[in-house]
Amino acid sequence: MAIYRPSKRVPSAPYGASKAGVRNMTYTLAMEWAQ
Repeated sequence: MAIYRPSKRVPSAPYGASKAGVRNMTYTLAMEWAQ
């Protein structure tokens, strides 16, 4: 998954939270499908 960040300075907390959510969801789905 590519990381896109605009050149403008944006608050990183919402970006980090959404990225962590997507990453954790992907990991959880992969673990469930692997069983």
